[in-house]
Amino acid sequence: IRIFAVVFMIVDHFAAALVGTAILPKLIDPGLQYGSDWLMFYDILRDLGRFTFPVFCFFLSEGVRHTGNVKKYAMRLLIVGIISEIPFDMAIKGSIVELSRMNTFFTLLFGMLLIYVARNRTEHIVQLKLLREKDYERGIEKDLILIALMAAASFLAAKLLRTDYSMGGIGLIFVMFVSEEIGRWRFSNTFFGKHILTALVGVAFILLEAKTWMIAVPAVMLFFMIV
Repeated sequence: IRIFAVVFMIVDHFAAALVGTAILPKLIDPGLQYGSDWLMFYDILRDLGRFTFPVFCFFLSEGVRHTGNVKKYAMRLLIVGIISEIPFDMAIKGSIVELSRMNTFFTLLFGMLLIYVARNRTEHIVQLKLLREKDYERGIEKDLILIALMAAASFLAAKLLRTDYSMGGIGLIFVMFVSEEIGRWRFSNTFFGKHILTALVGVAFILLEAKTWMIAVPAVMLFFMIV
């Protein structure tokens, strides 16, 4: 699934950097008009590329669950995001530094911090309910408020920095995380397995991004690969 995600990511970036900017059409035929055929080709490639982000969100959720050092995980995302920003700006905006839109790694970073806090506080809530310590309900309220504040901060950061996928990306990361948690708790012994809800969320995201019928290809692939 990781190999497919990388392949579809390359397809998506190829379309955004070379087809969407009309560089490739002009290289093929300098006198060619950038018409509907090229636009259709661009839409098809971008739709195929929609496979990538839900897969990254899925692995991000799994990574937060299994990593031994969250700080190092976050630092790696930050470093790769900074390094990737210049080629991202050059490919999308045609300039070395263009802060009107920042790359996907910053979206993943903010989403990772949110689901880390959510997972940590959720585990604390479960412990409070089990132990039934004095004022445990007040402790649960504090945990829920902390999750809400972290969610607000993540959404705001994505919005202000104009990261790729922005608040919708943060929302997808969080919903996939919640779906994964519910799936592990409720459906771990069913035929479809514990990832069924996560797969459905990813498919819904892909379909919402659809521009052409080709969107069915990554949607079906994502469902069966994750499940």
